[in-house]
Amino acid sequence: MRNRILFNLLLIVSIFFFPWWVVLIVGALFLLAFIAPEVLILGLIADFLYSASIPNFFGFQFVFSLTFLIFLVTAIYMRKHMSLYSP
Repeated sequence: MRNRILFNLLLIVSIFFFPWWVVLIVGALFLLAFIAPEVLILGLIADFLYSASIPNFFGFQFVFSLTFLIFLVTAIYMRKHMSLYSP
């Protein structure tokens, strides 16, 4: 429980103080350690703070949220199919 809180705090701090690629790395590490749907909320916070509509994504502005959703679905799928995490 303590590690999960520390990862949450690290992700929140990285959203406010580090570049976007550090936020993605910390989010991916967080999802490797835990199945954490709260990264979606933190992704929304990052999108609300820093995002602008990007012409390359057809005006879509929730890039962090979509990326963390893809990471979350991938982490859940990997945990179900990897023998390391099997019960």
